[in-house]
Amino acid sequence: MIKAIWIAEKDLRQFFQFRQRFLTTLILPVLMLLVFSFRFQGLPLQEAPVAVLCQGYSEIELQVIERLDESPAIKLIRSSDISQAQNMLSAGNLYGIVIISSHRDGVDCTITVILDDSNPILAQSVYGAIEQAVKDVNEKIGGIRMKTNFLYGSGFNYVNFLVPGVLAMTAMFGCAFQMLTLVWERSLGTLDRILVAPVRPRSIILGKTLAGCLTGFSQTILILILAHLVFGTQIGSIHLVLFVIFLTSFTFTGLGVLVSGICRDPREATAYNQIINWPLVFLGGVFFPIEMMPAPLQYISRFLPLTYATDALRSIMIRQASLEIKVIFDILVLTLYATTTLALGSKILLKVFAR
Repeated sequence: MIKAIWIAEKDLRQFFQFRQRFLTTLILPVLMLLVFSFRFQGLPLQEAPVAVLCQGYSEIELQVIERLDESPAIKLIRSSDISQAQNMLSAGNLYGIVIISSHRDGVDCTITVILDDSNPILAQSVYGAIEQAVKDVNEKIGGIRMKTNFLYGSGFNYVNFLVPGVLAMTAMFGCAFQMLTLVWERSLGTLDRILVAPVRPRSIILGKTLAGCLTGFSQTILILILAHLVFGTQIGSIHLVLFVIFLTSFTFTGLGVLVSGICRDPREATAYNQIINWPLVFLGGVFFPIEMMPAPLQYISRFLPLTYATDALRSIMIRQASLEIKVIFDILVLTLYATTTLALGSKILLKVFAR
């Protein structure tokens, strides 16, 4: 029993001495509480831009517009051109369009709501605000019929929203765990034996990079096929989706190379991976849109590579986008991350190999 206590004491002392591992156990729970506690305090509950179009100015139309304008959940934008409003909705500048069509007698009307269903959580929030406004007017006046159309035909389907984020996350974790093998080989001395062989250090780095990239890519492709077969997830441009997945794998392989160059011990590398990867999952828009987070966290999300990988895949798979400006921008950001991290990580590893 005494020896067991000694062993436990030794392990606990190592745990607290290993600062990165200790901080990980504190940072991750706090981050989870912070993100999920503020989940519903972002844009969907205040001033989500919605366009309204009406044919006339009957009493019932004015009542509906007034009630919508009073709603704190949406920011009403008056428009007279349905084509312009739909273009703004497709571009992501609006979350919804409300078309009010009153009948000849001016006593009753039909309200048509068009929602951007590429983001079902935000769409449902906007729809709830419009529905509540219409319900309030109906209780006073009555005679309002409401129908809903979706821009991309997905409706409030959360799976379609979730799949692109899960694909990006799978690529990230697959590459990160594969690159841990480099740290293991350094700690076990296997890498020293490889360096003795007539193999250039740059070739070793390139081989490890390709292995990590292909590991994340292949795992992600399996998830994509499964999502398509089981859930009927639309893929869009398959060539563009595969390119973004490969670029995402390349990006996070670069991060893995950087971590492998900094860390000497596998436990240290695992701690760094946790510190990097899990905040990316919570703040990268995988499970819920970043617009639902407080403004400070939204700004942080804009600097994370997973945000751009997820956004590009959602644009291609849900919105059926091609190489438009938004997708090109996401690709450029991922390329910048990939080249920067791979260059820094390779430079550090070359110095390690030269020792």
